Amino acid sequence: MRVASANGFGSVSQLCTAAARSGGGPLSVIFEWLTLTEDARSHLVGILPRRWFNGSPPMGLSVADFNHGFRRWCPLCLADRASLEGVWGLKLVCACDVHGVWLNDTCPRCGEPQRWAGTEFLRCRCGSPLSNAIPDSADEAVLRLTRALQGTSSAYPCADLSIMSTVAWHRLVRYLGGFSAATPPMRPGQPAELHRLKHSRELVSGAAWLLDNWPANFDGMLTRYERAGANTSSLQQAFSPLYRVIYVELSEECFKFLRDAFEAHLHEHWWGLVCRRNRRLDRRTVETHPRMGLKQAASAAGLAPAVVRHLVQTELVPSITVDRPGMRRAATVNSADLAPLQALCGDAVNLSDAARRLALSEARLRQFVEAGLIKPLVSRGGASRSARWLFAQQELARLNVQGPCEGLPLRHVLRYAHLTPAELVALVSAVVEGSFGGGATHLSEKSPLGEVRVPHALLQAWLSERRSNGHQGMSIDAAAKLLGIKQQVAYCLVGRGLLGSSDGGRFGRRVMPEHLKLFSESYVSLAELASTRSLSPRAMLAQISAAPVSGPDIDGNRQIFFRRLEACSSELPAAAAGGA
Repeated sequence: MRVASANGFGSVSQLCTAAARSGGGPLSVIFEWLTLTEDARSHLVGILPRRWFNGSPPMGLSVADFNHGFRRWCPLCLADRASLEGVWGLKLVCACDVHGVWLNDTCPRCGEPQRWAGTEFLRCRCGSPLSNAIPDSADEAVLRLTRALQGTSSAYPCADLSIMSTVAWHRLVRYLGGFSAATPPMRPGQPAELHRLKHSRELVSGAAWLLDNWPANFDGMLTRYERAGANTSSLQQAFSPLYRVIYVELSEECFKFLRDAFEAHLHEHWWGLVCRRNRRLDRRTVETHPRMGLKQAASAAGLAPAVVRHLVQTELVPSITVDRPGMRRAATVNSADLAPLQALCGDAVNLSDAARRLALSEARLRQFVEAGLIKPLVSRGGASRSARWLFAQQELARLNVQGPCEGLPLRHVLRYAHLTPAELVALVSAVVEGSFGGGATHLSEKSPLGEVRVPHALLQAWLSERRSNGHQGMSIDAAAKLLGIKQQVAYCLVGRGLLGSSDGGRFGRRVMPEHLKLFSESYVSLAELASTRSLSPRAMLAQISAAPVSGPDIDGNRQIFFRRLEACSSELPAAAAGGA
């Protein structure tokens, strides 16, 4: 451009036309006119001007990797040397690695993009010097990636990254740079308008962030994608379209570090199964993946699948459970939890054996389970509908307690003392905690719960004090029965604070009669409202104007509840009210 201007040509094209008239290629003729040495020619990089380019692009790149429409420059370099670097013509080179600043492609005064037409490259058409642009510092991650895009092999110290070619770096940025954004790219590898600095700068910044502190930032991006696809067990769906980019578009050996980092993330964080159907994964990744399904875990632990399923549902075994749309729940456990699982259930006993060891009847033991005094590993009823009962040895050992040497066996007291359910629960809790043996001078050896002695005088004093104070706490399950609702619904109401409760120590939350009374006075269920007005719950919900305080769309509760005052005062349409 300087040669064309100095010789009176209005553009580089006119200079090339004049050189072509002398015979030979325009480029070689101009080199002869300028008497350029071979060393000087070796510093010329790029494919511009297009008029004389007829060879292969440098560094193994393609013509599409270069910017044919707009010039870029470093304002500090332009002020120092008044020349343009050939590497600035690459679409993905957006920063100057000499001064550590972002390049510019628009006039600092009028904002006009600078094209390759004409012979002036130091000033805009408005007359403003292009070197007046205020330098914008680029961070070290961007500069490191810029050096790699320019062909500097030592830009990254990591061995997996240092062996990549310049072409591979450009492919990597084109395909991977867009995934750092919150929304994945629609067409990975085909970013639009890279000839404009604004778009190429975003792509390079995203790729630089992913490659910085490798692979920590890459793991963070994978975690974000995994959360977005948490309701599927398919790797391809959960990580689409990144999965295809890693295993199809960037399947060359030089990009193996991407697959290694991805599979290492799966080993640590992926909740689902990895099996032989994942044919693109490395065989060792499939064989060593720690997650397994419930049937597979039951087989490995030597237990029945129903037992493992119940332990997962009662959260006695750590698991990850996902509700998949239109499908049954999917749950997986870690293979590291199998040994504790075997230790927990290996010596467990059924209901008959547990009742015999505690010197209680099976019916009484079921009552204790329902009240929360005894926690079985597996119980009939509940979510799993298991046909078996299992009690851990540790739980039975906890119920072998010391007591006074004199008194009635606890099993006789429970049978003949005419205790209320709340008093029965409180009495057994006190016996297990040692309240009936703490003041005795002579204590017996540890005995099964049913054989622990309860002195008559202490029992009478305890009952008198309790009944005078009105302590009638009950478990949440028992409260649910009195309210006529499901146990799961009652637990949700307690969790929301709609149904009051108090801390019962090791036996969990306790619900008092005053809590039940306050709840009944304050809230009413949709089913109760519909029943009183002879409507179906669906019809009642469509007609009532009051807003629910609990329900599937509010807190995940299976049943809908309203404030009684608002629900009873809400007006129904005339036809519905007349029909009711």
